[in-house]
Amino acid sequence: MVVRGLHAAGQSSRAGSLGLQLVHAAGGFDNRLPELFSGYGTDDVSSPLPYPASCRPQAWAAASAVTLLVTFLGLRVDVPAGRVTLDPPRPSPVGALRVTDLPLAGGTLDVTVAADGTVTDLRLPPGLRLG
Repeated sequence: MVVRGLHAAGQSSRAGSLGLQLVHAAGGFDNRLPELFSGYGTDDVSSPLPYPASCRPQAWAAASAVTLLVTFLGLRVDVPAGRVTLDPPRPSPVGALRVTDLPLAGGTLDVTVAADGTVTDLRLPPGLRLG
C-alpha cells in the first residue's frame, strides 16, 4: 500500500526503492512476497523469518506483485480516455526490465525499460496511445 501511495504521489523513485526491498525480501520466503514483517533487522537475522501461523500465500501479499510491476514501469492507464502513461523511476530500481503480453484493455502491452529508467521499446494495444 505504501509503494502504491508513493507512486501515486509522484514519488516514483522512493516507491521503486521500497518495492525493490520487498522483492529482495521475497528471496528469503521461497520467492514469495512476504505477508508481514516483524521487528527484526538485518543485524539480528540474515533473512526474513517464516510466520508459520499465516495463510500461504496471503492474497494481499500475492496481489502486491501487481503494484510492484506498476511502480517499476511507472504505469498509469486511463482506458476511457485511451491513454497510457509510462514514467519509470530513474534509474530503474530493478535494472533493465522487459514485460510482454501484459493484458490491458482487451489487448496486450509489451514494454522494455532500460537500466537507466528510459522506455526503449513499447507496443500498446489497439485504441490506446502514449500520453
